[in-house]
Amino acid sequence: MTRSSLAAEEVVPMTMTRQGGDPMRALRGLEDGRASVRLRAALAVGSAPDPGFVDKLVERSAIEPEFFVRDMLTWALTRHPVSMTLPRLVREIRSQRPQARSQALHTLS
Repeated sequence: MTRSSLAAEEVVPMTMTRQGGDPMRALRGLEDGRASVRLRAALAVGSAPDPGFVDKLVERSAIEPEFFVRDMLTWALTRHPVSMTLPRLVREIRSQRPQARSQALHTLS
């Protein structure tokens, strides 16, 4: 990779609270077409837990195609209060989407 392509991918701050990052920017990063950006976004969201992130993390876990990004989404969910994540994950177990069920069970384990 060239220096310019690396800089173009550096769109999500690693820690939002200490560096004043934008949480909405990180949440948008979860939908980026590049797996590396989604991975960094999930890390950023998990590094600065916020109850407002839980729904988006669960939603992305259900459709994320890359294993390593899904694993980081799981980690990010575990950084949030159980009282916020458990009800949402239990609902996902009943989803029609196999990946949603699988990821919910993985996160709960």
